[in-house]
Parts: sequence; C-alpha cells; structure tokens
Amino acid sequence: MAIGWALGGGSFTEPAVVVCAGVAALALVARITDLLRRETAAAAISQESEHRFRELAERTSDVVLICDRDGIIRYASPAVGAYGYTPAELEGMGLSELVHPEDKAASARILRVVGSGRGPGKFPCRVRSADGTWRHVESTVSRYRDTSELDQLLITARDVSDQVALRRQLTYLTFHDGLTGLPNRAYVEDRAKDAIDRASAAEPGRPPAQAGAVFIDLDGFTGVNDSVGHGAGDLLLAQAARRLRAVVPSQDTVARWGGDEFAVLIESAASAPEIVDMAERLAGAIASEPFLVADREISLTASIGVAFADGGAAGHLLRNADVAMSRAKTSGGGRVEVFAAHMHADVMRRLEMASDLRAAVTAGRLALEYQPVVELATSRVIGVEALARWSRDGHAVPPAEFLRVAEDSGLIVSLGERVLREACAQAAAWRSSGWPIGVSVNFSLRQVTAAGFAASVLTALSGSGLPPGALTLELAERVLIEGAGPMADGLAELRRHGVRLAIDDFGTGYASLAYLRQLAVDIIKIDPSFVAGLGGDATLAMLTRTIIQVGHDLGIEVVAEGIERPEHLELLREMGCGLGQGYLIARPMAASGIEALVGSGWPGGGLGADRGGESHGDAAGQGAPAGQGAAAAGAVEAGQDSGPEFVPDPGPATDPVLDPGEAPASPTPAAAP
Repeated sequence: MAIGWALGGGSFTEPAVVVCAGVAALALVARITDLLRRETAAAAISQESEHRFRELAERTSDVVLICDRDGIIRYASPAVGAYGYTPAELEGMGLSELVHPEDKAASARILRVVGSGRGPGKFPCRVRSADGTWRHVESTVSRYRDTSELDQLLITARDVSDQVALRRQLTYLTFHDGLTGLPNRAYVEDRAKDAIDRASAAEPGRPPAQAGAVFIDLDGFTGVNDSVGHGAGDLLLAQAARRLRAVVPSQDTVARWGGDEFAVLIESAASAPEIVDMAERLAGAIASEPFLVADREISLTASIGVAFADGGAAGHLLRNADVAMSRAKTSGGGRVEVFAAHMHADVMRRLEMASDLRAAVTAGRLALEYQPVVELATSRVIGVEALARWSRDGHAVPPAEFLRVAEDSGLIVSLGERVLREACAQAAAWRSSGWPIGVSVNFSLRQVTAAGFAASVLTALSGSGLPPGALTLELAERVLIEGAGPMADGLAELRRHGVRLAIDDFGTGYASLAYLRQLAVDIIKIDPSFVAGLGGDATLAMLTRTIIQVGHDLGIEVVAEGIERPEHLELLREMGCGLGQGYLIARPMAASGIEALVGSGWPGGGLGADRGGESHGDAAGQGAPAGQGAAAAGAVEAGQDSGPEFVPDPGPATDPVLDPGEAPASPTPAAAP
C-alpha cells in the first residue's frame, strides 16, 4: 500500500502518520468510553449506596439527620416522629432551634471540629420535642457526602432519657432518705467540705460566713416504737422532718442522719450565735406541740448538739456536733449543747471505759452489793435490792457512770443477766439456810426489750432454785407505761409464773395515780425526792400520804426509798407505809454484811426470834429483824416509848461515787435498838 501511495506521487511517510493518528483516536475513544462506563458505574453505586443509606435510616429507631455546614437540616429520618415531628417539619430548620440553650455552645463546638476534618465526635445534649419537653440524647457527628458532592454533616441521635432518669433516681436514692425525703448522711458528708470551703472564702471587704452543724436526737422515740409500733414511729419521723425543714432556710441542708437523728448543715450564717439561735428554734419546733400518731398525741423533746466550722476537716465538724448532741442526751435531754474541746476527750474516755467494762463483765469482775428492805413496823429485813459495783484500776466507778456506758454500748444486757444470775443464786442460798428472803433487781428498757428476756429470767430462776415469787423486777415508770408488743407479753408471762413487778422511783416520770389501777404491778417504790421532803414540805407530805393510801386501796405494796432521817421514818410509819430502805436503815453491803445484819445466829439459828409479826413486805414471806430492831419494834407494839428504832448512819449523807440512796457497806449495820 505504501508502494502504491508512493508511485502515485505521495510521500512514503504520510500513511504511517495517518495510521498512528487513527490508532491514537481509537485509544482516546476507548479511554473516554471506559471513563464514562466507570463514571456510570460509580454513579450507580453511589445511587445504590444512597438508596441503601436512606433505607437504613428509615428503619432504625435512632434519629438520622443530614445537615449542611451551617447546621441547617437537609434530611431527617422518620424516627423524628418519636419526638412529635415529621421529617418535612425539620427540613430547613437549624439545629440550634432544637438544642437546649445550655447545650448550644458545646454542640456548636463539636460541629466545627468535625466539619474541619478532625474525625467524628460524640456529645450528649438535650433536644426539644414538639410538645416542648426536653429529651436527653447521645449524638454522633461525622462528615458526609451524597451524590450532590456537597460536604455535609451526618448526625445520629439516640434517646437516652430513660437511662438518665434511672441514673438520677439511683443518685437520689443514694443521697436521700426514702422515709422522709430528706438528704441522708452520705449527702451531708459530701456537702460539708464544700460548705466549709465556701464559708471560709470571704469576699474582699466582708467577714467570712460562719458554717456549722446542728445534730438533733428525738428524746423518747424508742418508747414510741415500742408503744404504738414502728409504722406509727415512721409517721412521727416524717412529721418531725417537715417541722425541721420549715424552720431551716432553703439554702441550708436538713438531713436524716439515721434512726431518730437529724442533721442540719448551716453554710452561711452571719455568726456563731445565729447558729445557736437556729438550734433553739429547732428544739422548739419539736417540743412546741404534740405529734398526732395513730390517733394519739405524743409529746417529745429533742437533744441538740451544735458545732462550728473552724477550718478543720468536714468530718470533725460533724463528729463534734454528734458529740455535743450525745452530751445533751446524757444530761437529761430536751436541751441544746454547744461543742467544747473537752467533750471529745470525754467521748474517748467513755469508749475506753466501755472496753474495760466489757472485759470486766466477760471475766466476772463485777461485784454485787445488797441494800436491805425492811418492814418499818417490825424492823424485819424481808428483802434486798441487788446493786452492781465495779472497781476499775483499784478505784470504785460511780454506778450511774458505768451503767450509762453499759446502756449506750449495749453491754447492759449481758451485765444484767450476770447480775440476775448471781442475785438469784445468793437469795436461793439464803433461803436454803432458813431465811425466806426476797431479792429485787433493776432492769432498763433496753434489757426488757432484748430478745429472750423472759426466757433468761426463767432460766436464772430454774438454775438457782429460787422460787419465782421471791424475785422482784424493778422497772422505770416509762417501761411499764409505754410497754407494748413482745415486751408486754414477756412481762405478763413472768407474772404468770409468779415473778413480781415493781415501779421504781414512782412519782418522777410518766406514771400517775390514775395509771396504778391499769398497771399490772405488785409494788411501787416512792422516789427518794418525796421522802427527803417529809417534815419540811407539806405538798410532798400530802402526795406521799396519797400514794401510800392508794397503794393500800389497790392492794399494791409501797416501799419508801431514801430514808435518811428519823423524822422521815416516823412520818412514814404514821402514814402507814409498810416497807422502806435507805441510809438510816442500812447502806448497800456485801452478802456477808447482810448475813451479819441478820444476827450472830446466821445461817442456821437465831432467826426464829420474834417472828410473830406478819410481813407485809416482799413476797419472800417472813423476814429477819434488822439487828436488834425487832426487840424495839416489840416494845413499840407493847406501848413502850422506846424512841426511834433507827438512827442516822454516821457516814456522809451522800457518797461521790454512788447513786443517791446508795452507799458502800458500812462495817456495822445502821439499824439500832
């Protein structure tokens, strides 16, 4: 072909150029065709991907939004219907119109970061529903391009409102009391540190605010649970919480510390006296009017402790207020105590005493002394009251002190059981030796309400061989007046077995003469304060006479406690009081002292002299004369003027280590002919 082209007069190279050009053109066409084919395939894939994306977005429960770089919504998935919107309503709307004002700044910052190409981002926020409520959502933002080739943002949002509500509920339950709705101990402990820091950070030119804590304990609340039940007690606590909350300013915290204790955290008082004044008002809120519970009016007081923040740890502030409250409680209740440094030392001392007392109880190192109870008309010893004594490091510890520690620590239960067993064993030994004497033992509310109390008493009786009628349980008025439920059932069971019950220190507590007919008791013991006023206070004399007469009318024996002067004895005899005890008669003494008091014929002989007088005393039956007192009594009955059968003990009227009405054994009995 090239030869023919040349013979025709053409150039030999021109056909090659034409061929090459044709080949290049064909190659270009093929390349363009391939690019078009690829572009078509890519577009098809993109369209398919877009279709699948839309299909997935419409099926998921999460909200899917596509927005431009300005935050304008270009696409909204059907899931927005859960928020009350339609996709058409959101398209064209700005994201800022949906986000909570407090979350807008954080949301805008995330959108800028993702839009600049720094990768996807996650953030929580609140969005507005169509009904105006706010939903909590967890959102994820990433860059997105669709077939329009525009750089956009893809946002997926999941509603986590239920999870947030659950977390909040758990947090609330962690830091709040379910009964009263008040914050709880954990909340106060967490907030106390911040309160102290804020109070100490004074603004320039202004003095720092005074922070403090007030602890409140409801006096006598245990008796409420025992008398009307725990459900009614819970209602009372809720009422008390509302009263306290009404007194305290809203910026301060009122919390339930635990049990019947409340705590108030005052964060910004003007001065310390203002906090004390707040404490006084809190006390008034509790005591001002009775609580109405179970159709009953119950009056309570509060023991309140106050402590001030001094820059120390928050735990110290709360501890100090608690210590001050305990001091108010042990001082009789119904009062406000401000923390002083020595109080903490006292608490530590009491803790050490409790530890030593526990060891003494376990090792059996407590001793018993017995104070005689005599028949006033014959001077005959017809019973004894068992009293616990403890010597610590060679020094006698006042009973009121170590018994209070035992009560607070719970040791009183085991201590009381030991006292009961030993007293029953000693009385049984006396009775087996020919002296039918009775013994009385004191019990507190905590002891009587302990599980198995009645069984422990019956076990002590059976183990010692002491007849139930020879044992008297002395209980405070409040125990009998407020007794209910298992406690009352236990006392009733003991009485069915023959155990006797006595009201101790009658006239100073809850009981009144009107209650005596209702109470299942055998003995009332007139408080020493009544006896001490005889001969000098006409009102006390009238009340004492009335108690004795009512006791006789109801068939209840009456014991006068704290007889210390001859004129007390004479007046009590004239009033018809059958039994008595006190320093004038005999001080508390060891068992050997009681035996010596009965007479030299102990234990077998010499006890039968002058047994003609009938005993109106303890259920022990006939007693033994106090020293030679029986002879003097016989002289009185014969009309002889023998003078008083008893003379005051030569020792001090009070002993600094013993309760009023008690004293250590004297070498010779106070009874005299």
